[in-house]
Amino acid sequence: MKSETIFAEENLGLTVGLLAAASLIPILALLYLDPRFPGDDALISLCFAKNLAAGHGFVFNHPPTVLGTTTPLFTLIVALVSALSGAEATVVAFLLSIGSWLGLIWSFFLLRKAFGLAPRAAAMIGVLIALTGWIGHLSMEAYPFALVEVLTAALVFSGRPLAAGLSGGALFLLRGEGILFAAMLGLVVLVSEVRRPKEETGFSPTLRFVGGVSIPILLWAAYAIPRFGSVLPATLAAKMAQVSSGLWAAFPVRLFSEWLPGWGLGWGPHPLRMAIGWGLVLLGLLMIGHSFPRLWIFPAWALAYAAGYSLLGVPGYPWYQLPLLLILAICSAMGLEFLLERLVDTRAPRWRQGLGWLLVAGILSAPAIGITHRIRSHQTPGRALAYFNLAHWFRENAKPSETIAYMEVGYLGYYTELGIVDLVGLVSPQYIPYVIRQDFSTGFWESRPDYLVELEGSEFIRPIVRDPRFPPAYGQVAELEGFDGRGIRVYR
Repeated sequence: MKSETIFAEENLGLTVGLLAAASLIPILALLYLDPRFPGDDALISLCFAKNLAAGHGFVFNHPPTVLGTTTPLFTLIVALVSALSGAEATVVAFLLSIGSWLGLIWSFFLLRKAFGLAPRAAAMIGVLIALTGWIGHLSMEAYPFALVEVLTAALVFSGRPLAAGLSGGALFLLRGEGILFAAMLGLVVLVSEVRRPKEETGFSPTLRFVGGVSIPILLWAAYAIPRFGSVLPATLAAKMAQVSSGLWAAFPVRLFSEWLPGWGLGWGPHPLRMAIGWGLVLLGLLMIGHSFPRLWIFPAWALAYAAGYSLLGVPGYPWYQLPLLLILAICSAMGLEFLLERLVDTRAPRWRQGLGWLLVAGILSAPAIGITHRIRSHQTPGRALAYFNLAHWFRENAKPSETIAYMEVGYLGYYTELGIVDLVGLVSPQYIPYVIRQDFSTGFWESRPDYLVELEGSEFIRPIVRDPRFPPAYGQVAELEGFDGRGIRVYR
């Protein structure tokens, strides 16, 4: 920002106050949301954390050992904190998410010199990160990943390649796509090294960056390969199989038909409101190109991420949009900065300054009201409550040595000690070949679990129940309230 404003470096009080106000959003979420009820997928990772904390190893309640989580570093951190503190893994994960969300709100302001940001621009990014919060996806690795992502970029632009490499390697262990972001930053380091005179002493910055990335990955490989035979999670093959089966919508389908068309900066799906949101994104891209070139790493990462996930052929799980939503928040914040730079200037007439701030306040009012209302009126989703009650039934009526077969296994795994037969292969990779053929029966009959759970109308389970072999071997022992008007039946 070239013009002098009340948000200049020498007067940071209002900037800090603005970010402090934005920080109330995660704190409100901390007070109102119940950490016992995250998404089912989040509880898959937390089930591994629960067993690690209890000293059982990387198992989903029962052996064998399997890397059935896409975020091994987050899982290990939750397990360590849970073991040391005695706190529930769900509580630890929730607090880590809230803390990372708060850190992300402040990150661009605290690291503004690395990105070449003026205080007001950095504050706008923090405000948008707060107002577009992912309250439906807390207790996952999404916010820790985003925070480490920003930190890694800042370390690169600050000329600290070794530390940036270490952070980039950790990013890969938080989610596999982190290696793609690290590779892009490695290219930035390389280009910067080529353009500058060679250092007379010391190692090449590029080599330091690559060495830093390698350290966490090699440490993880030393741990993972003897146990799992790979550094990559087994879930990747399962997710690719799900799309190959034709039963799950692919990532690009949901990206272009649902997520991007429906994004509107918290204004909702109304066309005019969406136009405001996307208009800010376009203005933000212009602002980045004109004044803040280091921020280009984030839109470039969004394109690479979307292309990579599209080529991988994985399903469009809702949380896969979150890295893109972060970039849209950054760009829309820079769009607001574009407006402010042209309307709010100490040399401009007071009426124009007032108009500028009124315009920005009006734009931000809808997402501010929206997220506050969503947090305060948040109710546990029917699916989560139904699965929680189902797990309670098993705790009361089944033995820990017994096994359950189903296709959504997070709640059953975390809130019981029973063995889990995952018919879609996320934590039971031996069944992945059957998933591709839309065959969920073969895996069931191979394992012959003690229990089968059926969600009424499920295309996954119904063929098993209709199999002539089923009635002589299994009988219904319970029918529980489900969700979406569908009951849940338990067979033993």
